[in-house]
Amino acid sequence: MNSDLINNINEVRNELKEIKKEINSERHKLSKISKHLTNYSVVRASGRIEILFKKILFDRLKLDCGTSHNRIKDFISKEIIDSSSNPTTGMIEHYLSKFDSNWNKSFSDKLKKHENNIKSDLNSLVQLRHDVAHGNNCTATIDTIITYYESGVLVLDILDSVVSSEGSSIPIISS
Repeated sequence: MNSDLINNINEVRNELKEIKKEINSERHKLSKISKHLTNYSVVRASGRIEILFKKILFDRLKLDCGTSHNRIKDFISKEIIDSSSNPTTGMIEHYLSKFDSNWNKSFSDKLKKHENNIKSDLNSLVQLRHDVAHGNNCTATIDTIITYYESGVLVLDILDSVVSSEGSSIPIISS
């Protein structure tokens, strides 16, 4: 992953750590503010995964277009970056299948081979975001949200490695 993606990931990772400290502090342990911080964490983590999955895909496709295909770049920008898409693994697979069935197969295979439940975790994070957006209570703890976010980061790393033209990727390990 490039340094811009890593910085974006770490920005939210650090923010979630700070929120966890705040929620676990004596001042907010039983406070209503903890609920709001938890809801914010869900939206923040899921939103960042959404932005970055689209950025990874867009950057790769833009690279494939070269400089002579500005109309194609504009179309891809509107269809990917400017669209509203939940960052579920199914949605990522849907986008990949539109451009390259080998990318889709490779991505799906790597998700299946992963020893952790990263696919389920990312999809759970998106479901939590839906729950919060529709006024339902978020029952997940900040630790669960952080786990889901880190799983989403691993999904992004797999996506980046699949579409990477260089074939090499710097894995983003949880810190």
